[in-house]
Amino acid sequence: MSDMRQDQLALFSALFVRTDEATYAQLTAPDSWAALAARDSALALGQPPSFDAYRHFMNTMLTPGVPGALPPVESLYKDWGGHRAGLQHGQGYYLGDAAQHVRAVCEGLKIQVPDAFQAMPDHLVLLLELFEYLRVHAPAQDAADFAAHHFDWLGTYRDVLADRAGQRDDAALEEAAASYGQVLACIEEFVFAGVREARMREGHSLSEERSAEEVVLQ
Repeated sequence: MSDMRQDQLALFSALFVRTDEATYAQLTAPDSWAALAARDSALALGQPPSFDAYRHFMNTMLTPGVPGALPPVESLYKDWGGHRAGLQHGQGYYLGDAAQHVRAVCEGLKIQVPDAFQAMPDHLVLLLELFEYLRVHAPAQDAADFAAHHFDWLGTYRDVLADRAGQRDDAALEEAAASYGQVLACIEEFVFAGVREARMREGHSLSEERSAEEVVLQ
């Protein structure tokens, strides 16, 4: 993994898993924050949330178990298999099909899911770490397939975060949600750029690549 991608991954992780003030300040320093987007990105990042705003957003919006929170867990925003069983509602549950697939991939690779994430192996931070592992150590097609199956919910997640923050009549939450929306767009770029690099490493021509819409962005 390049130093730049490692730094990006560290910041993504800090934003979606609780971290301390000193670490947050280091990771959101101007140079680090600007490096979130790819070098050729057209994304325009605003200022990072203050630590107090980040902590408020984490406590209110991202922490599992908090009423009304929206943790970054894939299964919560995709069909978990209930529709196939004839149930009317197939979303909003942990340990759905996405989580079971991640567990199977980890078992096949002899990777241990951390204890804190046993109920949510498809947490965004773990998805990113597993994708990076596949990008570096597995065939490019494996990384591309993982990206296609496990990052196609981020657009939906951006929308629900913005909607939920807007319902709270809390300007700080709305501002942080807007910043997190930019970060999620950077994550999509991070994944697509990783797929592109993996394909080029194996000698695939650009014409052989799937489009961003086919791989990551929905």
